[in-house]
Amino acid sequence: EAAKAYAVEHGADEPHALVRNGPVARGIIAVAKERGCDLIVMGGRGLGSIEGYLLGSVSHKVTGAAGCPVMVV
Repeated sequence: EAAKAYAVEHGADEPHALVRNGPVARGIIAVAKERGCDLIVMGGRGLGSIEGYLLGSVSHKVTGAAGCPVMVV
């Protein structure tokens, strides 16, 4: 709720909050598909370089499997 309020304060018209369990990359892609998103915008920070190399980063997985463009910031 705090994030939604922040989004409204900064110009978002209709922010939505969603919480899901499960594999993160697959969840992001599923929600984008369900909502017919034109673009996925996500952060590129997460695991350190060694963990990211061994496990794969969420942003890398999403950019490789999403059915729409992905912007990593």
